[in-house]
Amino acid sequence: MLEKTLRVTLIIGCKRRLWFWKEGMRGLPPHYVALRGTDLHSMVDRFIYSGLEKAKRTAYYENLDKFNRFLDWFKRNGMNGRIAKVRRMYSELGFTGEVDFLVRKSHDIYDLYDVKSGDTKLLSFKSLPLQLGGYIVLLQEHRYLIDECYALLLGEKSGEVEYRVDPDVNGFLDHLEEARKAMVSVVVPPREKGGLCSFCSYRDICSEFEAEGI
Repeated sequence: MLEKTLRVTLIIGCKRRLWFWKEGMRGLPPHYVALRGTDLHSMVDRFIYSGLEKAKRTAYYENLDKFNRFLDWFKRNGMNGRIAKVRRMYSELGFTGEVDFLVRKSHDIYDLYDVKSGDTKLLSFKSLPLQLGGYIVLLQEHRYLIDECYALLLGEKSGEVEYRVDPDVNGFLDHLEEARKAMVSVVVPPREKGGLCSFCSYRDICSEFEAEGI
């Protein structure tokens, strides 16, 4: 059984980072890119729960443009009254995750949406189906019926921000099994290519660090 604090994003990420985390290694403070992403997610949350005025309170001026893309999408698609926020969920398989929000399609059927804040050039589209596959596992356990899944690419400066994703549930479950093995391994796993090393909290202690993702 994995620890309840193990998140979906840790499971699908670099197993070397996961190993450092489970060993209690002290990491660097969050990268400023991650802090901006957290701030933008908070803006969306505040909009859903508390309205527009509180939502626009931000520590990062550049997030205003991204949030305005969210507002444009929200108004253009008639989302008023259709968005549902779900709390952090725990799986019987021993992991946790927090869906950004759901959009009601009918009485008890929803679409799943995940907010992406970064430059789309840095976005790992390969990880999106795995991440949303993990969320599908959580939602199904909690009796939610999900029709389609989308990512909102708020870092996209041109074109449509809504990107349809086919969730990879089986792929996520495979990663979950690999995470179990990494959690009990006495040897640090090798670095995984495409793990966005430059944003990793353990980049200062990882002997396999490569400056990718910038």
